Amino acid sequence: MNLGASVTHKVAIFRISPFIIGAMALEMKSVLTIAWITSDFLTSGTFITLILVFL
Repeated sequence: MNLGASVTHKVAIFRISPFIIGAMALEMKSVLTIAWITSDFLTSGTFITLILVFL
């Protein structure tokens, strides 16, 4: 995680990540694999951020 990144950079990454997941989903045929990767993105993007906010 880049703590020195600007807000616009972070927003751009969060806007691009669903398209990356969609592109990977087109290549993969397993629903479980897609769900696993998506939950990884959500966990690292929201849960870890919330934990860091309260520290």
